[in-house]
Order: sequence, then C-alpha cells, then structure tokens
Amino acid sequence: MNVNLAYGRGALSVDLPDERATAVGAVHMPGLPDAEGAIAAALRNPIGAPPLRRCVQRGQSVAITVGGAARPAPVRAMLSVALNELRHIPPSDIALIAATGARRASAAEIADAFGGDIDANCEVMGHDAYSAAGLTSAGGAFGDIDGIPISLNRRWAESDIRIVVGIAAPHMFAGFSGGPSVVAPGLAGADTIAAMLGGDDAGHP
Repeated sequence: MNVNLAYGRGALSVDLPDERATAVGAVHMPGLPDAEGAIAAALRNPIGAPPLRRCVQRGQSVAITVGGAARPAPVRAMLSVALNELRHIPPSDIALIAATGARRASAAEIADAFGGDIDANCEVMGHDAYSAAGLTSAGGAFGDIDGIPISLNRRWAESDIRIVVGIAAPHMFAGFSGGPSVVAPGLAGADTIAAMLGGDDAGHP
C-alpha cells in the first residue's frame, strides 16, 4: 500500500504492508461559494455571544493569534474579516501574534502564518518562548498549577481582548486544536511547554 503523508508543503510517499496497515482518508467537501461572507455572518450573529464589533470598545487593546501555518484553515479570509469587524479600533491597538510555541520563526514564516497579508499598521510578532521580558506569569495567586510553571506571551496575556483564529482539529495531546492549544503550548513559555510535554526542557529550536 502506497500512502502519501503530508510533509511541510509537500508529501512523503511511504510503502506499507497491506496486511498491517489501513488507510483512512478524509472526505473532502466543496468550499463555500462566499467564504468571507459566511465568516462575516458568523461574527455578526454568533451563538450565545454578542457580535464581535460589540465585544471590543475603542481604547481596548486587542491581540489576535494564529496557530501553525500547516493547518488547513483559511487564515487570510478569517483574519481579513475579523480586522474589518474591528475597523473601529485603531490598528496601533491591535497586535498579531504567531503562536510558534518553542520554535523560533523567521519574518517570512510569521507572515506566512497570517496568510501573507498583514496590516503593516498593526504590531506583528512571533512568539518567543525563551524571552523573559516577553513572558508573564499566568498562574495567578497559585504561581503554578500542580507544580507546572504557567507563563504566557506578555502581549497576549495583558491585552483586553484576545482572539484565536484557526480551526478545531485533532491534536496529539490537547484533544483538539484551534483554541486552548494555540495559547498553550503556542504562546507559552519554554518551561511551561516542557512541563506539558512531560520533559525537563522544551528543547531549543
């Protein structure tokens, strides 16, 4: 059995013995004819919450983060619509943060994480899990949880409004990605990431 495994921007072809392997393929559905219109409608009529525009007031700081660029999410469309819904907020009050976890990312990789279309007036950054100045304790009164030090990206943690852009997809240890796993390990400090992975250090990229 020949199976093509997604790898980077391409694929790896792997030969597996038929009697010991079963390939389970995804069912591909046609995309929406107007994806941006559907996203805008969802943000203006969310289930159980006010529209995004009403959730953010002038004077508040906003942090928007995206996870790995390899996930099949229409990041450019979602980000474009979200920023349009926030057009009453000065771009200088909006930070775009690539949730890179313990991996250092180049400027090109950060731009790619946001779909390659970034508002230059917004603050744009990649998360740095090793920067003491760029992290803040998020353990509250506890300092840690069950002995795990909790530190997160300072710009993210100190923003008034925090938005995750992505999709819900199976994740190896977070259950599903698209929300909590983007924040931790995506925006966590190296010690926090290492503790989550059950190791003594996160491993420098």
